[in-house]
Amino acid sequence: MGIHGSPIVSLKELDLTQKQIPFLTLWEAIKTCNMLFIYRLVRFLPASKNIRIVVGTVIDEIRNGGAFFGVLFSFYYAYSILGMELFRGAVDNLYMRQNNTDAMICGTYEQLEYWPNGFDDFFSSIVTLYNIMIVNQWHVFVTGFRSATNT
Repeated sequence: MGIHGSPIVSLKELDLTQKQIPFLTLWEAIKTCNMLFIYRLVRFLPASKNIRIVVGTVIDEIRNGGAFFGVLFSFYYAYSILGMELFRGAVDNLYMRQNNTDAMICGTYEQLEYWPNGFDDFFSSIVTLYNIMIVNQWHVFVTGFRSATNT
């Protein structure tokens, strides 16, 4: 008998070996315990007024973001249609006229292999407009389309 009349049970008596419980290693058990300790902190978050303000602001931004993304998509739609009317097939001509040597100037439309980015169809024009807006390579696109249209 153990302390306070409780039976002492050893691992040898239970015959728990690593072969019988392979689903949980020591490292996984430690990671699980650490996650549970972090989740204990969640119960204190609603009590903080500052956290409530931050969460309320994030929820308001999500609600108001729908109008912003709607306006943004309408601009993307209009400019992709305009780009398809003006530049459809222009990059294909540049691809055909490209010199096939390896001596391409660094940072050009040809060297960066932006051939799929064009205004040939609606979805590629949306991707092209996104790349122009986000990727910060607008000068490469302008130079590529200028050389493709000979203007």
